[in-house]
Amino acid sequence: MRAFDSQHWKNQQEICPNTQQLYASNTTALEELHRTIEEAVAFHTQGGSLKSIQRFLDSQIHPTLERLDITFQERKRQSKSAAQKTVKIDEDPKEFVRHYKVRRGGYGQPLPIEFIEKHPRTPTKDSLVDTVLHGSQREGKRWIDVMEIATPERFQVSLGPVGPSCPHMIHFSENEGLKEKSFCIADGSSAKQIDECHIFSIGSNDQWGFEMNVRKDLPQCHTHTFDCTLKVSPANQPRDDMVHFYPFCVSGDDSERKGGKQTSTLKGNYLPYMELWKAASITQPPKLLKMDVEGFEFDVLTSMLSSFETSKWWPEQIMMEVHFVTRMVDLEWMLRTRQSAELALFFGTLWNAGEYIPVKAQYFGKDCPSCMEVLLMRVRC
Repeated sequence: MRAFDSQHWKNQQEICPNTQQLYASNTTALEELHRTIEEAVAFHTQGGSLKSIQRFLDSQIHPTLERLDITFQERKRQSKSAAQKTVKIDEDPKEFVRHYKVRRGGYGQPLPIEFIEKHPRTPTKDSLVDTVLHGSQREGKRWIDVMEIATPERFQVSLGPVGPSCPHMIHFSENEGLKEKSFCIADGSSAKQIDECHIFSIGSNDQWGFEMNVRKDLPQCHTHTFDCTLKVSPANQPRDDMVHFYPFCVSGDDSERKGGKQTSTLKGNYLPYMELWKAASITQPPKLLKMDVEGFEFDVLTSMLSSFETSKWWPEQIMMEVHFVTRMVDLEWMLRTRQSAELALFFGTLWNAGEYIPVKAQYFGKDCPSCMEVLLMRVRC
Protein backbone atom coordinates (compact mmCIF):
# COMPACT_ATOMS: atom_id res chain seq x y z
CA MET A 1 0.00 0.00 0.00
CA ARG A 2 1.41 3.38 -0.97
CA ALA A 3 2.68 5.50 1.89
CA PHE A 4 1.84 9.19 2.08
CA ASP A 5 4.35 11.27 0.13
CA SER A 6 4.34 15.01 0.80
CA GLN A 7 6.24 15.68 -2.43
CA HIS A 8 3.49 13.85 -4.30
CA TRP A 9 1.03 16.47 -3.08
CA LYS A 10 3.29 19.34 -4.11
CA ASN A 11 3.82 17.98 -7.60
CA GLN A 12 0.31 16.71 -8.30
CA GLN A 13 -1.91 19.77 -8.27
CA GLU A 14 -4.63 18.62 -10.64
CA ILE A 15 -7.77 16.79 -9.63
CA CYS A 16 -8.66 13.63 -11.56
CA PRO A 17 -10.02 14.66 -15.00
CA ASN A 18 -13.31 12.83 -14.44
CA THR A 19 -13.79 14.51 -11.07
CA GLN A 20 -12.81 17.87 -12.54
CA GLN A 21 -15.52 17.41 -15.15
CA LEU A 22 -18.15 16.70 -12.49
CA TYR A 23 -17.54 20.11 -10.89
CA ALA A 24 -16.78 22.08 -14.06
CA SER A 25 -20.17 23.81 -14.07
CA ASN A 26 -19.75 25.24 -10.56
CA THR A 27 -16.50 27.04 -9.81
CA THR A 28 -17.53 27.69 -6.20
CA ALA A 29 -18.02 23.97 -5.55
CA LEU A 30 -14.72 23.23 -7.30
CA GLU A 31 -12.88 25.69 -5.04
CA GLU A 32 -14.55 24.10 -2.02
CA LEU A 33 -13.41 20.69 -3.22
CA HIS A 34 -9.81 21.93 -3.27
CA ARG A 35 -10.21 23.17 0.31
CA THR A 36 -11.67 19.83 1.34
CA ILE A 37 -8.63 18.08 -0.10
CA GLU A 38 -6.37 20.25 2.07
CA GLU A 39 -8.54 19.48 5.09
CA ALA A 40 -8.40 15.75 4.30
CA VAL A 41 -4.61 15.88 4.29
CA ALA A 42 -4.65 17.51 7.72
CA PHE A 43 -7.24 15.12 9.12
CA HIS A 44 -5.84 11.84 7.80
CA THR A 45 -2.09 12.53 7.79
CA GLN A 46 -1.37 15.32 10.28
CA GLY A 47 -3.13 14.19 13.44
CA GLY A 48 -6.61 15.55 12.85
CA SER A 49 -8.27 12.17 13.23
CA LEU A 50 -6.32 11.50 16.43
CA LYS A 51 -7.59 14.72 18.01
CA SER A 52 -11.14 14.03 16.81
CA ILE A 53 -11.17 10.55 18.36
CA GLN A 54 -9.58 11.85 21.58
CA ARG A 55 -12.32 14.46 22.03
CA PHE A 56 -14.99 11.88 21.31
CA LEU A 57 -13.59 9.46 23.90
CA ASP A 58 -13.22 12.27 26.43
CA SER A 59 -16.93 12.98 25.98
CA GLN A 60 -17.69 9.36 26.88
CA ILE A 61 -16.25 9.55 30.41
CA HIS A 62 -19.47 10.69 32.08
CA PRO A 63 -21.76 8.31 30.13
CA THR A 64 -19.44 5.44 31.07
CA LEU A 65 -19.53 6.37 34.75
CA GLU A 66 -23.32 6.54 34.66
CA ARG A 67 -23.76 3.21 32.88
CA LEU A 68 -21.48 1.43 35.34
CA ASP A 69 -22.88 3.23 38.38
CA ILE A 70 -19.48 4.72 39.22
CA THR A 71 -18.78 8.04 40.89
CA PHE A 72 -15.68 9.65 42.40
CA GLN A 73 -14.73 10.79 45.83
CA GLU A 74 -12.11 13.04 47.31
CA ARG A 75 -9.00 11.26 48.52
CA LYS A 76 -7.66 12.01 51.98
CA ARG A 77 -5.05 14.71 51.69
CA GLN A 78 -1.62 14.03 53.12
CA SER A 79 -0.65 17.66 53.63
CA LYS A 80 -2.42 20.44 55.48
CA SER A 81 -1.14 22.86 52.84
CA ALA A 82 -3.18 21.19 50.12
CA ALA A 83 -5.68 23.55 48.57
CA GLN A 84 -9.29 23.27 49.61
CA LYS A 85 -11.81 22.14 47.00
CA THR A 86 -13.89 24.94 45.49
CA VAL A 87 -16.39 22.86 43.49
CA LYS A 88 -18.97 20.32 44.50
CA ILE A 89 -17.94 16.69 44.58
CA ASP A 90 -20.67 15.68 42.11
CA GLU A 91 -19.44 17.98 39.35
CA ASP A 92 -17.06 17.18 36.50
CA PRO A 93 -14.03 15.35 37.97
CA LYS A 94 -11.69 17.17 35.59
CA GLU A 95 -12.94 20.54 36.84
CA PHE A 96 -12.71 19.30 40.41
CA VAL A 97 -9.06 18.38 39.94
CA ARG A 98 -8.20 21.71 38.27
CA HIS A 99 -9.08 23.56 41.47
CA TYR A 100 -6.27 21.84 43.32
CA LYS A 101 -2.71 23.09 43.18
CA VAL A 102 -0.91 20.09 41.74
CA ARG A 103 2.86 20.33 41.61
CA ARG A 104 4.72 19.68 38.34
CA GLY A 105 1.47 19.56 36.40
CA GLY A 106 0.56 16.33 38.14
CA TYR A 107 3.65 14.36 37.15
CA GLY A 108 4.31 11.78 39.84
CA GLN A 109 1.46 13.10 41.95
CA PRO A 110 -1.68 11.21 42.96
CA LEU A 111 -4.97 12.83 42.03
CA PRO A 112 -7.07 14.34 44.82
CA ILE A 113 -9.92 12.04 43.73
CA GLU A 114 -10.48 8.39 42.94
CA PHE A 115 -13.25 6.49 41.19
CA ILE A 116 -15.49 4.25 43.28
CA GLU A 117 -18.69 2.27 42.85
CA LYS A 118 -21.81 4.05 44.07
CA HIS A 119 -23.14 0.79 45.44
CA PRO A 120 -20.15 -1.44 46.20
CA ARG A 121 -20.56 -5.11 45.50
CA THR A 122 -18.52 -8.04 46.66
CA PRO A 123 -15.34 -7.67 44.60
CA THR A 124 -14.65 -10.46 42.15
CA LYS A 125 -11.76 -11.07 39.87
CA ASP A 126 -13.97 -10.73 36.80
CA SER A 127 -15.92 -7.67 37.95
CA LEU A 128 -16.68 -5.31 35.06
CA VAL A 129 -15.93 -2.31 37.24
CA ASP A 130 -12.58 -3.78 38.25
CA THR A 131 -11.87 -4.35 34.57
CA VAL A 132 -12.46 -0.76 33.44
CA LEU A 133 -10.94 1.02 36.45
CA HIS A 134 -7.17 1.19 36.80
CA GLY A 135 -4.72 2.56 39.33
CA SER A 136 -2.46 1.58 42.19
CA GLN A 137 -2.67 1.29 45.95
CA ARG A 138 -0.89 4.62 46.26
CA GLU A 139 -2.96 6.49 43.68
CA GLY A 140 -6.28 4.70 43.89
CA LYS A 141 -8.51 4.02 40.90
CA ARG A 142 -7.77 7.08 38.77
CA TRP A 143 -8.09 5.86 35.16
CA ILE A 144 -11.08 4.45 33.32
CA ASP A 145 -11.55 2.64 30.01
CA VAL A 146 -14.46 4.47 28.42
CA MET A 147 -17.33 2.72 26.64
CA GLU A 148 -18.25 4.12 23.21
CA ILE A 149 -21.92 4.84 22.65
CA ALA A 150 -23.53 3.10 19.69
CA THR A 151 -24.72 6.19 17.84
CA PRO A 152 -23.90 7.80 14.46
CA GLU A 153 -21.45 10.08 16.29
CA ARG A 154 -18.99 7.19 16.10
CA PHE A 155 -19.00 7.67 12.31
CA GLN A 156 -19.02 11.46 12.40
CA VAL A 157 -15.80 11.76 14.40
CA SER A 158 -14.04 9.20 12.18
CA LEU A 159 -15.09 10.10 8.65
CA GLY A 160 -13.07 13.24 8.15
CA PRO A 161 -14.03 16.30 6.08
CA VAL A 162 -16.93 15.89 3.66
CA GLY A 163 -16.54 17.58 0.29
CA PRO A 164 -19.14 19.66 -1.52
CA SER A 165 -22.04 17.87 -3.13
CA CYS A 166 -21.47 17.55 -6.85
CA PRO A 167 -23.59 19.99 -8.92
CA HIS A 168 -25.51 17.18 -10.62
CA MET A 169 -26.38 14.12 -8.56
CA ILE A 170 -28.77 11.33 -9.47
CA HIS A 171 -30.67 9.62 -6.66
CA PHE A 172 -31.90 6.07 -7.14
CA SER A 173 -34.87 5.07 -4.91
CA GLU A 174 -34.92 8.62 -3.57
CA ASN A 175 -36.48 9.16 -0.13
CA GLU A 176 -36.62 5.41 0.51
CA GLY A 177 -34.19 5.38 3.42
CA LEU A 178 -31.63 2.59 3.26
CA LYS A 179 -32.53 1.85 -0.37
CA GLU A 180 -31.54 5.29 -1.64
CA LYS A 181 -28.29 5.42 -3.63
CA SER A 182 -26.58 8.40 -5.25
CA PHE A 183 -24.28 8.94 -8.21
CA CYS A 184 -22.59 12.09 -9.52
CA ILE A 185 -22.80 12.92 -13.23
CA ALA A 186 -21.19 15.71 -15.21
CA ASP A 187 -24.33 17.45 -16.44
CA GLY A 188 -27.77 16.86 -15.01
CA SER A 189 -29.46 18.05 -18.17
CA SER A 190 -27.84 15.29 -20.24
CA ALA A 191 -28.30 12.29 -17.94
CA LYS A 192 -29.95 10.36 -20.77
CA GLN A 193 -26.97 11.01 -23.03
CA ILE A 194 -24.17 10.15 -20.59
CA ASP A 195 -21.20 8.42 -22.19
CA GLU A 196 -21.11 4.64 -21.99
CA CYS A 197 -20.29 3.63 -18.48
CA HIS A 198 -20.04 0.58 -16.26
CA ILE A 199 -21.44 0.32 -12.74
CA PHE A 200 -20.48 -2.48 -10.36
CA SER A 201 -23.03 -3.65 -7.80
CA ILE A 202 -21.79 -5.99 -5.07
CA GLY A 203 -24.55 -8.06 -3.51
CA SER A 204 -28.12 -8.39 -4.79
CA ASN A 205 -30.19 -10.95 -2.86
CA ASP A 206 -31.98 -11.35 -6.22
CA GLN A 207 -33.43 -7.86 -5.87
CA TRP A 208 -32.98 -5.68 -8.94
CA GLY A 209 -34.48 -2.32 -8.05
CA PHE A 210 -31.11 -0.55 -8.21
CA GLU A 211 -30.25 -2.00 -11.61
CA MET A 212 -33.62 -1.07 -13.08
CA ASN A 213 -33.32 2.47 -11.73
CA VAL A 214 -29.94 2.75 -13.42
CA ARG A 215 -31.46 1.54 -16.70
CA LYS A 216 -34.19 4.15 -16.38
CA ASP A 217 -32.04 7.14 -15.49
CA LEU A 218 -28.76 6.19 -17.18
CA PRO A 219 -29.65 4.05 -20.20
CA GLN A 220 -26.07 4.10 -21.52
CA CYS A 221 -24.72 2.45 -18.38
CA HIS A 222 -24.10 -1.27 -18.06
CA THR A 223 -24.68 -2.72 -14.59
CA HIS A 224 -22.52 -5.62 -13.47
CA THR A 225 -23.98 -7.36 -10.42
CA PHE A 226 -21.89 -9.80 -8.39
CA ASP A 227 -23.42 -12.19 -5.86
CA CYS A 228 -22.17 -15.66 -4.92
CA THR A 229 -24.72 -16.23 -2.16
CA LEU A 230 -27.56 -17.32 -4.45
CA LYS A 231 -27.70 -21.11 -4.59
CA VAL A 232 -29.37 -21.01 -8.01
CA SER A 233 -29.39 -18.57 -10.89
CA PRO A 234 -31.27 -15.37 -10.03
CA ALA A 235 -34.95 -15.87 -10.73
CA ASN A 236 -35.79 -12.17 -10.92
CA GLN A 237 -32.96 -10.89 -13.11
CA PRO A 238 -34.33 -8.49 -15.73
CA ARG A 239 -34.11 -9.61 -19.34
CA ASP A 240 -31.93 -6.78 -20.46
CA ASP A 241 -28.65 -6.92 -22.35
CA MET A 242 -27.33 -4.04 -20.24
CA VAL A 243 -27.89 -5.87 -16.93
CA HIS A 244 -25.19 -8.46 -16.27
CA PHE A 245 -24.93 -11.01 -13.46
CA TYR A 246 -21.91 -12.95 -12.18
CA PRO A 247 -22.03 -15.69 -9.49
CA PHE A 248 -18.99 -14.27 -7.68
CA CYS A 249 -18.36 -12.29 -4.52
CA VAL A 250 -15.53 -9.85 -4.03
CA SER A 251 -12.91 -11.18 -1.65
CA GLY A 252 -11.26 -9.26 1.12
CA ASP A 253 -8.95 -12.14 2.02
CA ASP A 254 -5.25 -11.47 1.41
CA SER A 255 -4.16 -14.82 2.83
CA GLU A 256 -3.51 -16.27 -0.61
CA ARG A 257 -1.43 -13.42 -1.94
CA LYS A 258 1.83 -14.79 -3.28
CA GLY A 259 4.94 -12.79 -3.95
CA GLY A 260 3.02 -9.55 -3.51
CA LYS A 261 0.50 -10.52 -6.20
CA GLN A 262 -2.98 -11.87 -5.83
CA THR A 263 -3.77 -15.32 -7.12
CA SER A 264 -6.32 -15.51 -9.93
CA THR A 265 -8.96 -17.04 -7.70
CA LEU A 266 -9.62 -17.56 -4.03
CA LYS A 267 -11.72 -20.10 -2.18
CA GLY A 268 -15.02 -21.01 -3.82
CA ASN A 269 -16.63 -18.21 -5.79
CA TYR A 270 -14.71 -15.42 -4.09
CA LEU A 271 -12.49 -13.30 -6.34
CA PRO A 272 -10.30 -10.26 -5.65
CA TYR A 273 -11.48 -6.97 -7.12
CA MET A 274 -9.21 -7.14 -10.16
CA GLU A 275 -10.58 -10.55 -11.11
CA LEU A 276 -14.13 -9.20 -10.94
CA TRP A 277 -13.07 -6.43 -13.28
CA LYS A 278 -11.66 -9.00 -15.69
CA ALA A 279 -14.82 -11.13 -15.45
CA ALA A 280 -16.84 -8.13 -16.59
CA SER A 281 -14.66 -7.87 -19.73
CA ILE A 282 -14.49 -4.10 -19.65
CA THR A 283 -11.63 -1.84 -20.67
CA GLN A 284 -12.15 1.07 -18.29
CA PRO A 285 -12.71 1.48 -14.56
CA PRO A 286 -16.28 1.43 -13.31
CA LYS A 287 -17.90 4.81 -12.89
CA LEU A 288 -19.43 3.59 -9.63
CA LEU A 289 -18.91 0.74 -7.21
CA LYS A 290 -22.14 0.24 -5.25
CA MET A 291 -21.68 -1.99 -2.24
CA ASP A 292 -23.78 -3.15 0.70
CA VAL A 293 -21.99 -6.18 2.10
CA GLU A 294 -22.95 -5.96 5.78
CA GLY A 295 -19.51 -5.49 7.32
CA PHE A 296 -17.30 -7.01 4.62
CA GLU A 297 -16.60 -3.52 3.22
CA PHE A 298 -13.53 -3.13 5.46
CA ASP A 299 -11.70 -6.15 4.06
CA VAL A 300 -12.99 -5.71 0.51
CA LEU A 301 -11.77 -2.15 0.03
CA THR A 302 -8.48 -2.52 1.89
CA SER A 303 -7.78 -5.54 -0.29
CA MET A 304 -8.63 -3.58 -3.45
CA LEU A 305 -6.36 -0.72 -2.42
CA SER A 306 -3.48 -2.97 -1.40
CA SER A 307 -2.04 -3.12 -4.91
CA PHE A 308 -1.24 0.29 -6.39
CA GLU A 309 -0.35 -1.40 -9.70
CA THR A 310 -4.08 -1.84 -10.37
CA SER A 311 -5.05 1.70 -9.33
CA LYS A 312 -6.04 2.80 -12.83
CA TRP A 313 -8.92 0.31 -12.60
CA TRP A 314 -10.22 1.49 -9.26
CA PRO A 315 -13.76 2.91 -9.36
CA GLU A 316 -14.25 6.64 -9.86
CA GLN A 317 -16.95 6.71 -7.17
CA ILE A 318 -17.88 4.36 -4.33
CA MET A 319 -21.37 4.25 -2.85
CA MET A 320 -21.54 1.98 0.15
CA GLU A 321 -23.04 1.27 3.52
CA VAL A 322 -20.53 1.19 6.37
CA HIS A 323 -21.39 -0.82 9.48
CA PHE A 324 -19.89 -0.95 12.95
CA VAL A 325 -21.89 -4.08 13.79
CA THR A 326 -22.54 -7.10 11.60
CA ARG A 327 -24.75 -10.16 11.50
CA MET A 328 -22.44 -11.97 9.08
CA VAL A 329 -21.08 -15.01 10.92
CA ASP A 330 -18.07 -15.37 8.61
CA LEU A 331 -16.55 -12.15 9.94
CA GLU A 332 -14.11 -12.53 12.82
CA TRP A 333 -15.44 -9.44 14.59
CA MET A 334 -19.13 -10.45 14.44
CA LEU A 335 -19.54 -10.48 18.25
CA ARG A 336 -18.29 -6.94 18.89
CA THR A 337 -18.61 -3.43 17.51
CA ARG A 338 -16.11 -1.62 15.36
CA GLN A 339 -14.61 1.20 17.42
CA SER A 340 -14.26 4.81 16.32
CA ALA A 341 -10.49 4.44 15.95
CA GLU A 342 -10.99 1.49 13.57
CA LEU A 343 -13.42 3.53 11.50
CA ALA A 344 -10.93 6.41 11.36
CA LEU A 345 -8.20 4.04 10.17
CA PHE A 346 -10.55 2.68 7.50
CA PHE A 347 -11.45 6.10 6.11
CA GLY A 348 -7.81 7.10 6.42
CA THR A 349 -6.84 4.13 4.26
CA LEU A 350 -9.38 5.15 1.62
CA TRP A 351 -7.76 8.58 1.57
CA ASN A 352 -4.07 7.69 1.88
CA ALA A 353 -4.11 4.77 -0.56
CA GLY A 354 -6.91 5.71 -2.96
CA GLU A 355 -7.36 9.45 -2.40
CA TYR A 356 -11.11 9.06 -1.95
CA ILE A 357 -13.08 11.69 -0.05
CA PRO A 358 -16.75 11.61 0.93
CA VAL A 359 -19.05 14.04 -0.87
CA LYS A 360 -22.23 12.76 0.76
CA ALA A 361 -22.75 11.14 4.16
CA GLN A 362 -26.13 9.97 5.39
CA TYR A 363 -26.83 8.77 8.92
CA PHE A 364 -29.96 6.77 9.67
CA GLY A 365 -30.34 7.40 13.39
CA LYS A 366 -32.87 5.12 15.06
CA ASP A 367 -33.56 3.25 11.81
CA CYS A 368 -29.99 1.95 11.78
CA PRO A 369 -27.69 3.68 14.30
CA SER A 370 -24.86 1.29 13.48
CA CYS A 371 -24.73 2.01 9.74
CA MET A 372 -24.22 4.95 7.42
CA GLU A 373 -24.37 5.52 3.67
CA VAL A 374 -21.45 7.35 2.11
CA LEU A 375 -20.62 8.42 -1.44
CA LEU A 376 -16.87 8.70 -2.00
CA MET A 377 -15.17 10.28 -4.97
CA ARG A 378 -11.64 9.72 -6.17
CA VAL A 379 -10.12 13.18 -6.38
CA ARG A 380 -6.49 12.37 -7.20
CA CYS A 381 -5.32 9.72 -9.63
